[in-house]
Amino acid sequence: MPLGSCLQVVFSEGSVPDRVTLEDYILNENGGMRYGEQATDTRELAPADGAAPGVWEIEVNGHMAALLSSSLKDYEKGAVLRGLTLDCTWENGSQAEWGMVIRTDAQVR
Repeated sequence: MPLGSCLQVVFSEGSVPDRVTLEDYILNENGGMRYGEQATDTRELAPADGAAPGVWEIEVNGHMAALLSSSLKDYEKGAVLRGLTLDCTWENGSQAEWGMVIRTDAQVR
């Protein structure tokens, strides 16, 4: 996925959360966290501007921890595995969590 791209998460009517938090971390080839919790980028998401209700956007930008590697292989196109976790909370206190894995570059070319 090219850096600067946007992912859209669409919630159906009546199931739109009140709060969505994104955790973005670098993964190793086995799917574990490569650099640990301290290198996790956590941020609150907001509904997409001008979009239909229930549409949230995740802008996929560079990740500071993607530049920590001393291996040149990790700077090749599409060499960075990233785990994204969405933590959703509703007004009634219920919560749900979804995760996905994407592949990006380490930096904008």
